[in-house]
Amino acid sequence: MVDVVVRADLQFQFSGINNAAFLNVVGISDVIQLSVTTFGSQTANIVSFADGGGSPFYIIDANGDTTYTGDTTVNGDTIVNGNYIFEDNHTLSLGTGADVAFSFDGTKMILALGGADFNIQGNVILDELIQLKDNKLIYFGAGFDSYLYYNGVNMLMKPNQVGSGILIVLGASAIETKLTVGQSSSGNASAVLEAVSTTKGFLPPRWTTTQRDNIASPVAGLEGYNTTTNKKNFYNGSAWEEITSA
Repeated sequence: MVDVVVRADLQFQFSGINNAAFLNVVGISDVIQLSVTTFGSQTANIVSFADGGGSPFYIIDANGDTTYTGDTTVNGDTIVNGNYIFEDNHTLSLGTGADVAFSFDGTKMILALGGADFNIQGNVILDELIQLKDNKLIYFGAGFDSYLYYNGVNMLMKPNQVGSGILIVLGASAIETKLTVGQSSSGNASAVLEAVSTTKGFLPPRWTTTQRDNIASPVAGLEGYNTTTNKKNFYNGSAWEEITSA
């Protein structure tokens, strides 16, 4: 093995290498560009960086793929035209203190945030599932104002944990089973819609006679409160009727 002391930009070119070749560069003071050109059939590693004991930790093969088996610190930009391959249980760490780390244990991908926030600034498209364990919250808002989580039995959402925020659904929404308002339990099994309260009442839709008559294709049984006549109205299938006291 030959040591080469580099004091200025220097380019090495090896052509038609059939046997192992070693280049050990020390005293680096400027940028080094290593260009390797192969001819004919080449299936072995074409660039391999090793530690003092000779164990390779950075390998580029003939396909342009890169394999890391040891620690590598990158302080500048890296442009990759092939694949980066990290062996099982080896970590890609981000931050000067290795604050965030990615690894694969042979079965699943592991993201360790180390107390840091995971901030997504663009769109994320997933072809598979994301699974959160019980009682793990998803927060919304710059001040973590709202959250959503599963407690092992029920799905819970709090629109605003610090204030008086509400849940607003934009567009049509369908609930497959039933809706209970005013309590956390499922309520009466025979009711598809149930409102529970001992201090409040049910307020149906309120409209004037003109607004009522402008409802397109009302279905039989549709009802609401007429603010023009101060009477409850319902549609009998062919005309609107008032619900009056006996």
